[in-house]
Amino acid sequence: MRAARWVFGGSMLVCLSVACGGGDDPAPSSPPGGAAGAGGSGAAGSAGAAGATSGLGCKEEGALDLGGTFAVKVRLEVTMKSDPAAVVSVCPADQRGAADLLAIVKMSQSGGAIDAVDTIVCDVTLPPVTAIAGSCSAGQKGTVAAQVSVSKALAAQVPKVRPKTVTAKLGGDAPGATFDPERLTFILGSKSASADAMAKWKDISSTSPCNSLTKPLGTSMDCEAMCVSDCGDVLDADLDGYPGASFDVCGRGDEPPGAMCNTDDPSEPGVTLQGKAFLDFVIDPKLSGVAKSSCEITGNADASIRYNVLGANVRLSGSLLPVGSVITAIPAFEVVKETSKYRAVRVDGEHGAPDWKVDFPNPDSACDAVRKSASSVF
Repeated sequence: MRAARWVFGGSMLVCLSVACGGGDDPAPSSPPGGAAGAGGSGAAGSAGAAGATSGLGCKEEGALDLGGTFAVKVRLEVTMKSDPAAVVSVCPADQRGAADLLAIVKMSQSGGAIDAVDTIVCDVTLPPVTAIAGSCSAGQKGTVAAQVSVSKALAAQVPKVRPKTVTAKLGGDAPGATFDPERLTFILGSKSASADAMAKWKDISSTSPCNSLTKPLGTSMDCEAMCVSDCGDVLDADLDGYPGASFDVCGRGDEPPGAMCNTDDPSEPGVTLQGKAFLDFVIDPKLSGVAKSSCEITGNADASIRYNVLGANVRLSGSLLPVGSVITAIPAFEVVKETSKYRAVRVDGEHGAPDWKVDFPNPDSACDAVRKSASSVF
């Protein structure tokens, strides 16, 4: 097998319009246009008195008001590690990258309590990683560029998958108050409410009939009951007929520029690595921070990013790969909470904030509006 460089992306798992790469903080200390940020320290912050302005030119009128619609960008710094049995290893080891989540939240506030935080997830991007066939030695680099990205069918369904409504604690009634929402759990391809309960491939060993080189199972539209722990848990997230959430897999070696990747029919000539992987997936950010004003919240983010490969139809140089080989080829992602950040910006026109015309009851339209304008604040 050739050396590989895996790039994990997508439009759930891909940020469609926001420039998502790199490691810059999504919550800059100064808002666009050079306006000064909100002052205050803790719940006793003094900025934001009636008629005053703070953060993004926000017009404070009385107590801190977070009721309304906000665009949110979460940037998770992650390390990437290989399975010890992987045929493709992260190289150099323990690489770091940024995973981004773009979302819309609508909050309801009653006095000093945030009694509802409703969320639409628009896009999630996982970071690129370099890898190599076999074990990694010092100084080695991959030579094949590959990408795992959300399929078009899944991209159309992601905004419709609504996480459970959560609540949040507000540490005071003035700008600078702490903001502490419950953990948000976003799951694709599974009926379960937690990562631990999601279905998974039972056995990745080469001796298992599920991973036969000559007749690999899990490559069709059927959930392979003999190989998947609980087909009853598997949800066709993108309504394409395949189990779980479908991701396109493309890996380019020495093909000429412009060579097409045939993900729908990987048996057709195309690129070195091509096909689809069928997953269940969860990302569960826990955000904690400060309401700088009634228009802006910033802070730290913690999360886990977990997935299970439930099947795959992926070919390497024309040969169909067993699901077990696909599983070990994709690295695990571990979030570094100390350096992961988020920023939320009001976008409903209240308190002098911009009005992006976000139609929250219509997830597709709402996400289109946020993607169109997100680069102006993130």
